Formats: sequence, structure tokens, C-alpha cells
Amino acid sequence: MKKYLIIGSLLLIFSSFFVVTSIVDLTSDSSETETSVLIGILVFFGLTGFGGFYMIKTALHKGQRREKEEKERNILKIVQRKQGKITAVELAAETSLTINESKKTLEDMVSNGMATLQITERGSMIYFFEGFVSAEEKNTSKSPLDY
Repeated sequence: MKKYLIIGSLLLIFSSFFVVTSIVDLTSDSSETETSVLIGILVFFGLTGFGGFYMIKTALHKGQRREKEEKERNILKIVQRKQGKITAVELAAETSLTINESKKTLEDMVSNGMATLQITERGSMIYFFEGFVSAEEKNTSKSPLDY
């Protein structure tokens, strides 16, 4: 990822120099270079610069996606320790997230179908992640054909 940022940045800077130089030569009256050559340079290095920009954008996007995936894995590890149920306050207590960030993250997970929202009798919001079962429940599991 870092390699793409460096290469993309170098391409963008290098290409920008030639693009600007070509534009200046095209707009000046005293240019000794043929117009068709300048346009060719402009197009070639314009596309090269775009390629560099695309590399930078892709690398940054991958970094954000990896960061989000790592955050999700960490949350799921915490939820697993809590046997599939957690509150926003509990999540905030075990991560660097604020309570509001924890609540938003958990609500996003509900929106994505990863969890469901449950309300206690006292009105507390519990986020339930199906699939986390206790060792006891795992030990009592049976084949679907046994029912």
C-alpha cells in the first residue's frame, strides 16, 4: 500500500511538471516546439498523472478498508467474550471509541444485518450478535436429522 502511495505521488508530480510546461508552451507565442508535439506530451503526461492519482486514491481506499475490517474484527472479539451481547458503553470501555462512536458503529452493524437491537425492561439498548454461543450450548448441539 505504501509503495503505491509513493509511486503514485512520484508519477503525479513528474507528470504535472510536463503538463504545466506543455500548457505554458502552447499558450506562449514564442514556442519553438510544434503544436502537435506539445499536445502529444500534454495528453501522454496527463494520462500518466491521472494514473498516479488513481494509484494514490486506490491505496488510500485500501488503507481505510483495512482499518475498518480490523476495527470490526476487534469488536467481534469483544462481543465474543461477552457471549454475543454488548452495549455501546461496554464497547467504549474496551476500545478507544467514544460512547457515541460505539453506538454509531453498533447501529451500522445492525443496519448491515450483523446484529439485532434488543431493549431491556429498563430501556437499555443491547446489541445481539447471533452466532456466538456458549460452550455448553455447543456441547448440547445435535444433528438436524435427530429432530
